[in-house]
Amino acid sequence: PPWSRVFDFGSGPRRYMRLTPRSNAGTVRYAISTVHGYNEQLIDGSAALPTGRWVHVAVTLSGSLGTLYVDGLAVGTNTQMTLAPFDPGETTQNWLGRPQYTADPVLAGRLDDFRLYHGALSAAEIAALV
Repeated sequence: PPWSRVFDFGSGPRRYMRLTPRSNAGTVRYAISTVHGYNEQLIDGSAALPTGRWVHVAVTLSGSLGTLYVDGLAVGTNTQMTLAPFDPGETTQNWLGRPQYTADPVLAGRLDDFRLYHGALSAAEIAALV
């Protein structure tokens, strides 16, 4: 179902950073906002995350360039990213595989590894992680 989460970090409906395997548009989507509805910034992939197998997903933010990778390949970019992961501020609802919002479904899958880096990895570094 749409809107489950790989991760969802935030403090309620206004401040968040999240990754959904399938949005209503049918694509994997990274979203970040400090005032939902006013400054949400997105990186949409070209399709939903594949099912029935392990998938490697990564998001990098370097300057104003955000890139979404699936299995080591860039599947979406946004050259107008102005929000960094620290911009939502202190977050009190930080979940892996579960959304902050009870109306959205939990992830129907498993997570094997989750990492946060201080700085963006290069495309070659992402590919080496797959």
